[in-house]
Amino acid sequence: MNVIFGIDYISRKNTGISSLVENLSDHLNKRGHSTYIAAVEDKYSQTDSEKFTSAKLLLLKKEPKLFSAFKCFRKYLGFFLRSNADIAHMHSLWSISSIAIYYWSNIRNRPYIISTNGMLNEWALDQSKLKKKVFLGLIFRRIIRGAESIILNSTAEKDYLEMKGWHDKFHIIPNGVVIPSFHDETVVKKTSGRKTLLFLSRIHIKKGVDILLDAWSELHDLTIDKNWHLHVVGFLDREQNEYERYIAEKIKNSPTLSNVTTSEGKFGKQMWDEYYSSDAFVLPTFSEGSAMVVLNAWSAGKICLTTAGSNLEIGLDEKCTILIEPNIESVKEGIFKLLSLSDEQRKDFGMLGQKIVKDNYTWEKIVDQHLEIYQNAIDRIT
Repeated sequence: MNVIFGIDYISRKNTGISSLVENLSDHLNKRGHSTYIAAVEDKYSQTDSEKFTSAKLLLLKKEPKLFSAFKCFRKYLGFFLRSNADIAHMHSLWSISSIAIYYWSNIRNRPYIISTNGMLNEWALDQSKLKKKVFLGLIFRRIIRGAESIILNSTAEKDYLEMKGWHDKFHIIPNGVVIPSFHDETVVKKTSGRKTLLFLSRIHIKKGVDILLDAWSELHDLTIDKNWHLHVVGFLDREQNEYERYIAEKIKNSPTLSNVTTSEGKFGKQMWDEYYSSDAFVLPTFSEGSAMVVLNAWSAGKICLTTAGSNLEIGLDEKCTILIEPNIESVKEGIFKLLSLSDEQRKDFGMLGQKIVKDNYTWEKIVDQHLEIYQNAIDRIT
């Protein structure tokens, strides 16, 4: 089977979705299938493209602004038409690549499916609402309705889309995790006894970073007394990104955030070292497709403070999770609960998260579900 993946960027600019596509492509290749990926080039893509060894990958040069969308569309479509693919799988819905897949499907009479990755849940559609309404009216509603199937990450998203009536062939499949085999937990040696609460994700307003900092600030004396610090990992471009700059300056200038440290985004083994060297993980998100960072933290055996917006079907109501809401008071309450746990309790609850990942979220299990959907879609068309 030959499969096209539609995606905007394969770099760390698009970390969650690019990681999903990388792992899905790799596991399909191990099963004897071929994958085709085209993505727009950015300053990270040459380095990050080295992970996509199993795919036939084309990086598209960024066009000057005049007619850039049309030129990009032609390059995507040309690559897809040359691919001899049996099916396409959209991962970046509001994009030129999705429009190109829609036209490829009509020209070749081949099916496509959509993974929404949280882009069609209620919170996401409320952002840039007018722009998305215009896009839906122009072509994207046709693209959604034309899909053979839509893959969602959660029941909540399914209920919302069923209410909208845009489609009726839904499948709920979570994101998968590759649990690293290379990590040696003895690498990190703590001498100070200081404990670390880790935030590792994009520094974006939907992740609730400012809420987390406000809550941490109000618990400054308690966290100092308990010898905890907060480590915020995920900065990519503080000079150009206004929200990143705001968060960095907030941490730097607030005396009640003196036990907060920051780091640029970490990837690969460095990312896993961050998880393993922490004592707990936090993601006070408003909305995710399926929170990869929480799955990673569970994989590393860490208890997680996160919201229902993480959209994980299994694990949020277990002891491996301290469930919070994306507001200051709830985050404060969650941190207080965390600090009241013993070392042994945190470890036991983290190990429960690791078991949940092994039983439900490994790619070996999830790739079978994708293959079944692909084959059914191909059979319906032929």
